[in-house]
Amino acid sequence: MEAFDARFVPAPVGQTGALRRIFAMGNGRLLVDITATGRVRQLTVGRERSTNDLWQPDPGDEPLAQARRQAAAWLPGDVAFRQSEPFAFQEQPGGMRDIYVSAALGVLLPAEVYAQHNASGPPGLCAVTYYQTTTGGVAFYLVGIL
Repeated sequence: MEAFDARFVPAPVGQTGALRRIFAMGNGRLLVDITATGRVRQLTVGRERSTNDLWQPDPGDEPLAQARRQAAAWLPGDVAFRQSEPFAFQEQPGGMRDIYVSAALGVLLPAEVYAQHNASGPPGLCAVTYYQTTTGGVAFYLVGIL
C-alpha cells in the first residue's frame, strides 16, 4: 500500500479503513480493496458516481477502447488474455468483462484468498469489468480477482 500512498492523494479520514482505501485521482477516484494480508484484490477506477446511475451517459465517460488501454496499466505484467464477455448488473446489461490469467497473481493470492472473497478462481484468474452507460461509454471499471 505504500506505493499507492506515495502516488495518490488519500481521501478524507473516515472514508478508508483496514481493508479499503480511497484515493483522489485526476478527475475521479481510485478505490482499493485489500486482503487481510495487505495485498490488493480489487481496484475501482472512475469518477465519483453512484452505481445506480451508471447507465446514464455523462460527458466525462470514456470510450471502451480508451478504458481498456488505461486498465492495462493496473494488470499484472504477465497476464494472458482469455476472453471478453458481456455481464449483467441488476438484471440489466452492465457492460463488458475482459478475463485474464496471471501466474504471478496465482502465487501472490492463493486459493484461500479467492475463497475468502467469494472469487470463483482458480488462483491467477482476474478480470477488468467495464460498467457501461446506455450509449456505451465507460462509467467506471473494476480490476480484480475473479
